[in-house]
Amino acid sequence: LNGFEVKEARVEKTEWWKFTKKKAGVDFKGGLLACQFKGRLQVKEKDKFKEAFKSGIGRSKSLNCGMLTLIPIN
Repeated sequence: LNGFEVKEARVEKTEWWKFTKKKAGVDFKGGLLACQFKGRLQVKEKDKFKEAFKSGIGRSKSLNCGMLTLIPIN
């Protein structure tokens, strides 16, 4: 899907975010559970992975979720 395979992952931090969004003069209340993961992944499809890294993954990108930080392991 995103050009990589998760080899190992663990949740490092979770945080509940609540928000209110106004649409057509009506307030909508919502929330999401933001999670920070740490682990290893293996790139399977270079071009798809580049796009995922550049654009982020998941449905909550507009809420600053889904961004990837990479550190090479040797």
